[in-house]
Amino acid sequence: MDGDGEEENLPSFESFESIVDGEARETACKGLWTWAVRDWDGLLETAARAGRARLNPRDDDPAAVRDGTG
Repeated sequence: MDGDGEEENLPSFESFESIVDGEARETACKGLWTWAVRDWDGLLETAARAGRARLNPRDDDPAAVRDGTG
């Protein structure tokens, strides 16, 4: 409110609902999904780099030895 007794002209819930219907909703979901995947990918990449910084490759067993297949 701006103090003169008039209510603010806020959009109704129905107008928001119509905005996110159909293709708009799909586009928003795709955008959020893309953002989440990129964020998760960056997190995993950073974690992998941090882990590699502490590893001594000479002490690491080959994958076949770790899996028990070699």
